[in-house]
This record gives sequence, structure tokens and C-alpha cells, in this order.
Amino acid sequence: MSDVNEGGGGAVSALEKQLLEVAVAVEERVDSAIRQMDEMGEEEMEALRERRLQALKKAQQQQQEWRSLGHGVYSDIADEKAFFSECKRSPRVVCHFYKDSTQRCEVVDGQLAKMAPLHLETRFLRLDVSRAPFLSTRLRLRAVPTVAVVRGGAISDYVIGVAEMGGANGARPSPQLSAAELERRLAAAGAIFRSSDAAGDPPGSGGGAHPPRTTFTHAAKKTSIRAQHRNTADSD
Repeated sequence: MSDVNEGGGGAVSALEKQLLEVAVAVEERVDSAIRQMDEMGEEEMEALRERRLQALKKAQQQQQEWRSLGHGVYSDIADEKAFFSECKRSPRVVCHFYKDSTQRCEVVDGQLAKMAPLHLETRFLRLDVSRAPFLSTRLRLRAVPTVAVVRGGAISDYVIGVAEMGGANGARPSPQLSAAELERRLAAAGAIFRSSDAAGDPPGSGGGAHPPRTTFTHAAKKTSIRAQHRNTADSD
């Protein structure tokens, strides 16, 4: 028993030492930043304020532009024509292909509706597969829910099923899907800029830095959606 206590005390001491080293390093960085601020002349301080002001204005303008494109809300679109139009207008699109009265699709809807206002950089859509016969065939939408990631007008990844999104497919009591896991998966696919703090990523990890897991082999090579449509028309 005494040996265990002694070993535990050693572990605590090592942890305290590590925490102290981290605290010292942080304090040194803060002191360095303060010294730099103190050494700045009035002109340098004014230039710094101006750069920050311009960066803030640019960020606000970008957010306004995104909102004008419909970003910030989770939208149900009518048909494939609307899908093509939205993908042309926005550089990043997340589209949930769903079926009515499907519990798993309802679970995904709930999470994407919450995520849309948190990630203005991305357009969030939903489209009933019954209203998308061409896309269902061309993109091989064999299971729902399927979430397609579109970047620069080309589908770059698919996330198929609640399990692939980081959830559990169990029907009892209901399918479970973590917002953090779905967000991390979409960040890995490049659909959103990064996972939020809620995703549980350690500081400095960048949120979803692991490479995307493409389910369908044909999605590994990005192909323009409109080019896919043209190719199909040529072959008919």
C-alpha cells in the first residue's frame, strides 16, 4: 500500500512540474507581447489599429456576402436545378439527400439546422431524393441519409449514414448523432473551416485535420457536377 502512495506522489510531482513549465512559458509569451507593445511608437500603434480595423471590416463584408447567398440557414430546395444553382453560387455546399418520414434523416436535419448559423462560410441544403432522379442515379445515392460535400462546384466527398457521420444507427430508442462528431467529419472533408470548440478538439489541433474518408471510390476524384450532367446526356 505504501508503495502505491509513493508512486502516486511521484506522478503528482511530475504533473505539477509540467504545469509549472507551461505556466512559465505562457507568462513569458505574455511578457514579450507586452514589451513589444510598450516599444511601439505612436505611428506603429496607429498602423496596428488600422490593420485590425480593416481586417474587421473585411470579415463583416464577407459575412454579409455569405448571408446574401443564403448562408446561415438550412434550406430545403425544390429540385436539381436549384441544387446546381446553389453549388454554382457558393464555394462550399453541404447538401443532405433525404427521404420523408425517415427517422435517421430527421436526426441529421436537426444537427445541420443547428450547424448552419454557426458556419456562415458554408451553404447548408436539403433535397428530397424523390425530387432528384438524375442526381440519385449519377451520384449513386443508394442510402439515406447521405450528405454530399461540394467545393468549387465539384463533389469532393460523401458522408453516408448516421454511423459514418459519427453516430449510432440503433433504432431503439432512436438513432443518435453527436453534433461534435458530425462537425468534425465535415471539417475533415473541407466542408467547413474548422470544428468549433464544442467538437472537443485539443487546442491547436485545427479541428478535423485528419483526411476525409470517401465512401464511394468515384468521389475520390472531384468532378464538376455540370460536367457529369453533360456526360450523361452525351451517352444517352
